[in-house]
Amino acid sequence: MISLRAWRCPHPRGRRARRGMTLIEVMVVIAIIVLVSGSMVVGVREVFGLEERAEAKKLALAYERLHDEAILRNMNFRLKFDFTANSWEIQVGEPGVMIFEDADAREEGIEAEEDFLDDLSEAERAKYNKRNAFRTLQGTYGGTHELPAGLLLGSVYTPQHEDPITIDSDPDRSTRRGKGDEEEERGPVAYSHVFSSGHSEKTVITLIEKDDEEAGYTIVVDPLSGQVTLHHEIVDYRDLFDFVPDEGPKLAL
Repeated sequence: MISLRAWRCPHPRGRRARRGMTLIEVMVVIAIIVLVSGSMVVGVREVFGLEERAEAKKLALAYERLHDEAILRNMNFRLKFDFTANSWEIQVGEPGVMIFEDADAREEGIEAEEDFLDDLSEAERAKYNKRNAFRTLQGTYGGTHELPAGLLLGSVYTPQHEDPITIDSDPDRSTRRGKGDEEEERGPVAYSHVFSSGHSEKTVITLIEKDDEEAGYTIVVDPLSGQVTLHHEIVDYRDLFDFVPDEGPKLAL
């Protein structure tokens, strides 16, 4: 009688035929591909400044959107620029808030408001501040927007300040804000307003590249139309007013 074991296909001991890849091997390959792809994307974005350019465009689009939202919702908006945190955020408030036409009017207005608040009771002062306070916007553009590591908040100019607010500005000069702002901010802070009437505060913002202070972006907000212009270069805010004559025309009598 012949044993059936003799008909088995012989193969070297301890060696088995393998087909394809194991699940662990596949996962390792996928992980390597993801890491390499991520490194390449980050490198490309850094080389071409895509992240910085996208952030500048995002800020410009935020102004354009707020212009329409302010009219539709009958609300006032303001953008808060925190130089210490290198960030910006959108805040919303009730209609009726007023700003000042220049730095002198702002100082006089704040002093007058402080005298007014001194005459109020604690409950009246709390009610006044609550009515005029701004709160952080929620939603798509809500929260704090930190600038990319390669981009710095250079300056923010509005007519309420004689000179643009920068990281080197006196915090007391930039944070004396007036209505509804009870807490002092850390470091220089600037504000830019968008009103429910459809008008905006004249604003010039510069975003500078960390490795080259002469390169960056300038965002200009027109006060009447709300039109926003994004320049892919640093523009001195004074050059934007060259078209305004120092004196008006003289009329012959």
